[in-house]
Amino acid sequence: MRIDGVVVGFDGSPAAYVALDWGAATAAAHQLPLTILKARPDAEAPVLDLPAAESEGLLSERLSDVLDEAEERVSQAHPGLPVTTVIHPDSPVEGLLAASTTAEMIVIGSRGLGGFEGLLIGSTAMNLTPYADCPVVVLYVPDEETVAAREAARHPDAVVVGFDGSHHAERALLFGLRHAEASGLGVVVVYVDAGRPKDGILEPVEPDAQDLPEEARADLAVAARIAARHPDVPVTYLYGVGRPAGMLIREASGAPLAVVGARGRGGFAQLILGSVGLQMLIYAECPVALVRELPPD
Repeated sequence: MRIDGVVVGFDGSPAAYVALDWGAATAAAHQLPLTILKARPDAEAPVLDLPAAESEGLLSERLSDVLDEAEERVSQAHPGLPVTTVIHPDSPVEGLLAASTTAEMIVIGSRGLGGFEGLLIGSTAMNLTPYADCPVVVLYVPDEETVAAREAARHPDAVVVGFDGSHHAERALLFGLRHAEASGLGVVVVYVDAGRPKDGILEPVEPDAQDLPEEARADLAVAARIAARHPDVPVTYLYGVGRPAGMLIREASGAPLAVVGARGRGGFAQLILGSVGLQMLIYAECPVALVRELPPD
């Protein structure tokens, strides 16, 4: 069964509902279909849509009600949005990885219940993001800190993209630009040379500024060429020297979305496991998208 558009990993947990709302709004903005995916390792193959699963008695009454409620929630918020609910007979990671081969993006909550339990660290998110064939967006249940971060956001109307000139960073920037264009947002490109300055301040720069280090200027020239493909999206470039993860987390705090590539080089090296990507997933006070592969335009 081919699964297109935006796919939300759903289990009825609070984080899953946050992911559902964000995924539905994003699908509507991008004019893509939405799929609500529930992993059921005890279900029988092949992948089944909800009515077929119900007819074969694969769903408990409670689970059926939860999924019906989720679909109704989306339909009320976004009338006319194509919505499909499917039951995947594999584990959450396997089901979402399979969906990622054809989907535009996967959206998941940071922590879940049942099949999605322990989503943030050491489980689905950690096993999905390094290998997914499409971008993975991780959402968090709002708390006092994230609400305060949103109110004090440096970039409340922009997608913040960590960029280091690597291939994965180029894909991350393209994803950020596409999302910004669909959502009516700007983009802030953050470039950090790893070092130990006293302040770690990011300053606005022109991509071709002659006072930039040669490598940074070359990398930002690549970013500018990519941004030129989306001329209607306002783009700001920030440069600084310091600890890439800390500076990116601080700059993205409260933003609508932060985007990083699955693996980088230089200051963003080993992005997923043990470095910037992992720290973003743990500490960023905003939704985080990790990009390894990118569907074509």
